[in-house]
Amino acid sequence: AMGDRLVLHENVVVTPHLGASTDDAQ
Repeated sequence: AMGDRLVLHENVVVTPHLGASTDDAQ
């Protein structure tokens, strides 16, 4: 789970638009 969180964080940096939606969903 911790690893997935880290990958998700990197994804947010690469794609802030998509990351924002994903972060809001979680």
